[in-house]
Amino acid sequence: MKSTSIFSGSKDNTDRNLTDTIHWFNVTYAILMEKNNRNYNLVGGINPDDVFSLIVVKASLEYKWDIVDKTMF
Repeated sequence: MKSTSIFSGSKDNTDRNLTDTIHWFNVTYAILMEKNNRNYNLVGGINPDDVFSLIVVKASLEYKWDIVDKTMF
């Protein structure tokens, strides 16, 4: 069963149907996640069950960007 991709606008989500921009995002994201010892297969590079990493990320966002919750956006 094929599903519509929000990225490609196509029902076929293979690489050949993705735009150059989406390819660029994916490659850049993968390189950044690898460099930061994160898993590029996970959104944000962090497993949602990894409580310690989530605490570190949240503390960093608050300290460096003054972001304290999701409602600030």
